[in-house]
Amino acid sequence: AFVATLILALIAAPANWLLDANYLFLSAKPPVASLMDYMGPWPWYILTLVPVSLIFFALFYSPFWIADKVMTTRRKNPFAAEDID
Repeated sequence: AFVATLILALIAAPANWLLDANYLFLSAKPPVASLMDYMGPWPWYILTLVPVSLIFFALFYSPFWIADKVMTTRRKNPFAAEDID
């Protein structure tokens, strides 16, 4: 998903220039207050957003990664979570 977003940004950058637009906020910061206000001026906030977006991608993906690890462990040993009396 992260690589797809970077590819989309590479497509949006020339489109922004041709259409005088601001897709993905690549041309300018949003007009309202946002997290980007703390990331420096253009173009530096774009470079700062890369690690920030990686952190958010990892944070949002982590529940699915944990669930996958739990399911993999249960498939290997289906009785590991059960109490045997």
